[in-house]
Amino acid sequence: MTNDVRSAKSSKERSNGYSRIKSGEHKRRSVTRSPNMSNPNGRAAKPEVALGSLPVKAPAKKMAVPVASVRTEPTVRTVTDTTKVAFPYSVVFLSLLCSLLFFYMIFNYVQINEHTSTVSDLKSEIATLSFEAEDLTAKLDMKNDLTVIEKIAKEKLGMVTVDEIAKKYITMDPDDTIDPSGK
Repeated sequence: MTNDVRSAKSSKERSNGYSRIKSGEHKRRSVTRSPNMSNPNGRAAKPEVALGSLPVKAPAKKMAVPVASVRTEPTVRTVTDTTKVAFPYSVVFLSLLCSLLFFYMIFNYVQINEHTSTVSDLKSEIATLSFEAEDLTAKLDMKNDLTVIEKIAKEKLGMVTVDEIAKKYITMDPDDTIDPSGK
């Protein structure tokens, strides 16, 4: 008897379209369209209520339902959809357009990276060349310095300054001649 009460109670809850979740007071609507298979040979508690619809008011006078008209086995009906859906050209076009834009964006990103690496290489080359230019300018200034030129002339070439030459005066007779060849 207790099983009958439980099955009547559970079928009553199912006929409302709600079921109680263990964790709380939340209720949800049943979305199944197939009949209750928990008790296939038993009778429904409220045969006047259809699944997925609101309860219908009971008639004023109860009619006796013959046992032969009550279904003892559930019937599963399959509804086939025969409508043809057009091919989604717009979705294909939009996905193609989005993929092309994505590839274009990646292509631009790659070009930006290449140009950035080229700019950084050129900046490092500019820094190297400017250091070399400063070094060459310093060497040129050092070669144009008179003290350096005088030092090289004295040490390497054996030249002397005007102050270092001893002056000797020679008196010449009028008969004497100067021969520049040294003979």
